[in-house]
Amino acid sequence: MKKRILNGLLLLLLLLPLLTYGQVRREVKYDTLQLPAKSYIVISDSIYYFERDTTLILPDSIQYRRDKELQTREFYKELKTRMGRKKVTKALFNALVSIPADPFEIDSLSISKSTEPYAAYE
Repeated sequence: MKKRILNGLLLLLLLLPLLTYGQVRREVKYDTLQLPAKSYIVISDSIYYFERDTTLILPDSIQYRRDKELQTREFYKELKTRMGRKKVTKALFNALVSIPADPFEIDSLSISKSTEPYAAYE
C-alpha cells in the first residue's frame, strides 16, 4: 500500500511539469509607431487615417503595415485639385500625370448577379 502511494506521488512529481506547461505566460512586447500627419496604416482588414502626427503603441502580435499607396493616391488627388484651378495648369497636369487606379473603388460595370452565368443552362 505504501509502495503504491509512493509510486503515485513519484509519478505525479514527474508529470507536474507537463501539466503546468500550458500555463506559462508569454511576456507581451509592444511596438511604438511614430506616424506623420496625413498617413495611413492597415491593421488586418481595416484602414486607419491619421490627420495629425500620432504615436501608436501596439502589441507585437498585431500585424500592421503602412500604406504608401494610399498616401500616394491622396497626394495626386490633392495635386489635381490644386492644378485644376487654372486652365493652363489643368492641361499640363492632364498631359503629364496619370493617377494610379484606386483598388478599393468598385467598378459598376463588373458587378453582376451570381446566377447570371448559369442562366443559359436553365
